[in-house]
Amino acid sequence: NGLLKIGDWILVPSHQIDGMVKRISLTTVTEENWATTTSSFPTYILHAEHFKNCQDMMEGKTHGRQMMKTFVIDTGWFHPLTEMDVERLKMTLDVDECFIKHTIKTGALNMEVFRQYVYHWMMNNQHVIQQPRLIVRWLEQTDNGMPLRIFAYLSDTMFDAFEWRQSQIMEHIIKAMGWFDLQLYQSPSGYDASNSNIHLT
Repeated sequence: NGLLKIGDWILVPSHQIDGMVKRISLTTVTEENWATTTSSFPTYILHAEHFKNCQDMMEGKTHGRQMMKTFVIDTGWFHPLTEMDVERLKMTLDVDECFIKHTIKTGALNMEVFRQYVYHWMMNNQHVIQQPRLIVRWLEQTDNGMPLRIFAYLSDTMFDAFEWRQSQIMEHIIKAMGWFDLQLYQSPSGYDASNSNIHLT
């Protein structure tokens, strides 16, 4: 039905198939994995089961490549902004005056301003495509903290460029948490326990 051709990047999650199609016959499909290994599988799998063809996205014929990341924030660090916090953020953040005036205010929760900052920063990032959607939202609180989910599309669609750009965005978001006195949640380890005992002593 024209859904597949040689050279396409396909995904069949149920069979862990992820790579470029090299050969198609009546009985088998041969594909090259990202690990530069070669695999063959029966053609009927593509008729009987769900598969994804990522080639249009790779060739820039779609809005971009989807990025979805979740950061679990420790709720123990949520607090209203003080006047000192507001002045510090005005000096630290590289944002326009309109955002500072309407968003960064004394008494506003740091988690609220942080979410709006991340959305504003991504809206102005030249590698983030605003269509079909750009979402920065809080998910339901868990025992580990409050998850912040980033859902966006990046203009860099090739595997290496996409992963590089995605990592840069994640690093900036983690760096920005410190500006808003926020921290990622991490389950306590043996190292944390031993250091807590030293501190208590």
